[in-house]
Amino acid sequence: CQKKMQSPDFQKKMKELGENKEFKEGVKKSVDMMKDPTTAARLEAQMEHMVKVGQETIKKGANSAMEEAMASMANPEVMAEMTKMLKDPNFQQQIAGMAKDPSFKNYISAMQDMMKDPEKKERLEKISQTVRAAL
Repeated sequence: CQKKMQSPDFQKKMKELGENKEFKEGVKKSVDMMKDPTTAARLEAQMEHMVKVGQETIKKGANSAMEEAMASMANPEVMAEMTKMLKDPNFQQQIAGMAKDPSFKNYISAMQDMMKDPEKKERLEKISQTVRAAL
């Protein structure tokens, strides 16, 4: 991010944007809108709603992906391929990199809610035992 911000091309674009009349007017309108308590409260409520909807969508997506993954792992060929991938050092590095990504952390958090379901937790524990045994 810092490299991009320090690049001459990026700085040139930002300068052009800062000198753009429409951009300046847009910023001024935004600042004026935020000074109005009613508008600020409405925008805040809209943002909170969007965040809530986004979080629910992430949870649904995580749940769906996990269900699909668990169903796939019932196939011995898929399980063998997954075990092979887990042993690959390059794949392990990719997983470690993904784990540091904030969006992946949100996904993991959503999946943790899924673990509150005893049936899903039991299924996942069985799969984990199978994988550990294969490694």
